[in-house]
Amino acid sequence: MNRGVLVQSIIGEWTKQDDLKGNIVFGKETCPFCVKAKAMLDKAGVEYQYHDVVKDGAALYRMIPEVKAHIGLKTPVTVPQIWIDGHYIGGADNLEAWLEQKGLTVVPDNVVEMGNG
Repeated sequence: MNRGVLVQSIIGEWTKQDDLKGNIVFGKETCPFCVKAKAMLDKAGVEYQYHDVVKDGAALYRMIPEVKAHIGLKTPVTVPQIWIDGHYIGGADNLEAWLEQKGLTVVPDNVVEMGNG
């Protein structure tokens, strides 16, 4: 059997087993985009579960088939990979757009709004 066909079949079957539920961030400690994504969620007050794919091999093997089901088999998997309410968001840039769309962006504490005269 062709290895690619086997991998594709396994990914397809794995993602049917159960869906990722809740708010989940897969990332790694040294990734600046992961740090940015977690900071955006924290500022927006969105609770989430964080899984470090370097420190937890099971998290890596859980993330890969889920992501491949969304981005395709030939696209490289990067971190962070984010799900909100069980729906796949993608990376930090996609999260930023999603937060803006939902009106969950937060004005930093050091910004002062000024009136018009």
